Amino acid sequence: PPILDTSYPATKLREREEWRDSIKAMPTVQQKLHAIAEKGRQFCYVVNPDILYYNSLPAYQYATRTHLINGLPDTYGQVDVEDAYARLKPHLVDAIATELEAHESGGKFRRECSESTKQKNIITSVLSVLLKGLAKDAPHLQSAQVDLTPRCDSFWEHGRYYPNERRLYKGKETITMNLQYMDKPDAQVRISEPLVPIVSLDDPLVCSKEVPDFPYHPSYMKFKWKYKMQTSLPGTWPLHNCNFPLLSIRQRDMLTNHHDSPFRTAEEVQDATNAAALLTGFGWLNGVATQLGFTIYHDPTYPLVTQIINTDGQHWTFAVYQLNTLRFHKDYYESNPLRNLCWTSGNLRLFEAYENGELKGVDDSVFKHLLRFMLCQPKVPEGVELRPYLGTDDRPEEEMLEQWSRWMKRYDCRFNLGEAVKKEVPLWVKIYKWHPDAPPSPHIKLK
Repeated sequence: PPILDTSYPATKLREREEWRDSIKAMPTVQQKLHAIAEKGRQFCYVVNPDILYYNSLPAYQYATRTHLINGLPDTYGQVDVEDAYARLKPHLVDAIATELEAHESGGKFRRECSESTKQKNIITSVLSVLLKGLAKDAPHLQSAQVDLTPRCDSFWEHGRYYPNERRLYKGKETITMNLQYMDKPDAQVRISEPLVPIVSLDDPLVCSKEVPDFPYHPSYMKFKWKYKMQTSLPGTWPLHNCNFPLLSIRQRDMLTNHHDSPFRTAEEVQDATNAAALLTGFGWLNGVATQLGFTIYHDPTYPLVTQIINTDGQHWTFAVYQLNTLRFHKDYYESNPLRNLCWTSGNLRLFEAYENGELKGVDDSVFKHLLRFMLCQPKVPEGVELRPYLGTDDRPEEEMLEQWSRWMKRYDCRFNLGEAVKKEVPLWVKIYKWHPDAPPSPHIKLK
């Protein structure tokens, strides 16, 4: 038999590795997530692209181990979009101008819509024009699926954060932090095959580039903590036909128009939008990797790529994110050389002004970037299995039914105090509003 280290840290490390190997051997995504969730509720910090933290860019880079590169990859400049641009430019301009006109004249005919609603309508209209105009020339768009404001969750563990003042962490130099990504982007486009990686896993850009060192406790960065079950759901269920990401679009109303927003100068806004795009790309691809059978303890066997757009209709930020690693746990933190990568175009202005129903000073390069993102061709890597850690569930039907029955008994009739308080109806409402003998009153709304 092998000679083993019997010290307490070594014994615990072997137990953790055995548990992770058992998760890796499980054939379905549901079983893997359930095994991780068996730890119960965890104290975790919730990260969201709309957090109004001034120094968010290095904080997000450190939390996701991402190296930021200014400028989009060179391969995007090789995509020919001239014909599509000449055909779709008037329709794209008209879609944006129509939404801007509806927003400006809203107070004359109906209730004036908010800035957030305006940006959401622009995103929906532009995406509709792109899908209708490009589907016949792009086979991957014919089978693509679009999600509007989907739930996008993912979680991970980071092995090196400084502790705060809690007595629990007294005497510890660093601690492991649970992070939970929760977001609802305005639109997501999913396809059936993965995008081509920008660089390979053994590229020096992946193995040698450093990220900012920002190990300060998340409570100092306006991250809210929750005691919850960690969840992973990238807008779709496992084993869906379209599991791979193409494009995520989100607005920037919260970052630039909120009364508490600390971003004032153009440089601050650009850093904020780059940070939001970076976190959106990592959070989505993290959930996608989980749906493909990988976990935060088992890295993807091939790079995953997605594209992110952040816009308010006039200003646009384009980004490409490549996920190379998810293993940030303390057991792998020092030995894992891989870095994630994010390319960003910076803040681009589509038009100078909107006057008399027309867009003045339209920048053609912004529309061309948009078309290149939509026309980016997916391709399955040669000799690579897309879901190497997944298989068929060969458990007996009796065992699966017994587990399902156990879950139903535990969760179907559970009591949630927060939900119960929201649904509770005060007694005076039942007496003075809902009772059939209650006298009518002009001062009480019967709702």
